[in-house]
Amino acid sequence: MIKILLTSVKYGMRLAKPVFTTEGKLLIDKGAFLREGYVYKLLNFGINEVYVEWDKNQHPPEYIEAITEDIKNNARTAMIEVIENIKLAKAVDADEIKQLVGQMIDRLLNNKETILYLTDIRTVDNYTFEHSLNVCLYALILGIALAYDNAKLETLGIGALLHDIGKLATPDEILNKPSRLEEQEYEIIKRHVLEGHRMIMLVPDINEEVALIIRDHHERYDGKGYPMGKSGKEIHEFARIVAICDVYDALTSDRVYKKRIPIHQAIEYLISMGNHQFDYTLTRLFINQLAIYPEGTFVKLETGEIAEVIKENRQWPTRPIVAIKYNTEGQALKLPYSVDLAKQLNIGIVHSL
Repeated sequence: MIKILLTSVKYGMRLAKPVFTTEGKLLIDKGAFLREGYVYKLLNFGINEVYVEWDKNQHPPEYIEAITEDIKNNARTAMIEVIENIKLAKAVDADEIKQLVGQMIDRLLNNKETILYLTDIRTVDNYTFEHSLNVCLYALILGIALAYDNAKLETLGIGALLHDIGKLATPDEILNKPSRLEEQEYEIIKRHVLEGHRMIMLVPDINEEVALIIRDHHERYDGKGYPMGKSGKEIHEFARIVAICDVYDALTSDRVYKKRIPIHQAIEYLISMGNHQFDYTLTRLFINQLAIYPEGTFVKLETGEIAEVIKENRQWPTRPIVAIKYNTEGQALKLPYSVDLAKQLNIGIVHSL
């Protein structure tokens, strides 16, 4: 049995657990073979994940969870311990963090097919932890795409995981303020990079480049970032990577003061900010590692029709080839037809369902 995103379901998979509405009404019972109508029904009820029976010889490896629950739990425990030790001015065990990042690296290197299916790894129950873990994963994926060796990946992963550690010194009422920050409050927030740098420099056996990531991940390619106003290649490549991953995850996550934006809008923002806020080459490489609309995803088009993604477009990821299957009234078409959105620029995707 394995839990997968509904958008990654292949028709014919068999449910391993029954699916209920939030009111407890049975939608589809255990043992049912998933078909198109079932998938569309579940999507309409806001169901995003299902448990299916799993046979590693039957299904391709992209359905393996990229990061397993035991690694997530280990990460949570390690992060809590680091945070508590820093708060209490106690020694931080760098080896535990290194071991954790090493587990993630091994997992990603051994299951490279999973890299494209990390577009929905977050949850919203604990933004601080989930954000740190997501940024670490995204950064490692980009590091792997850059053919970093294990030593570089470890340094990058540790820096990404701890990039916001300085926010421990930021008052909660500012950090979790549900409205726009005043200028003075924003200045306080900006101090977290220097606070984090100071904190991590007190930890023995931590690579100096980790400290650079923490200090410089809010520097911007055009020199308009902080704390030092560095620009271009003056910013360490690791920090440029984490800057991209940090902003992408923040844009696509629910926060106390704003809702997430659709993935394709976040991607378009990153591209538009290439060589302004972000290193354009790294940004394009990062985007190429993401399946914005994995095959099998149902999307709503600007025309109001519902379509299924049948082929991704790696060069223009927001414009895949789709099969239009439902009209504007939600009625199934007897003869679905395909449209290459890269050639039909007058039609765009509103959001995935």
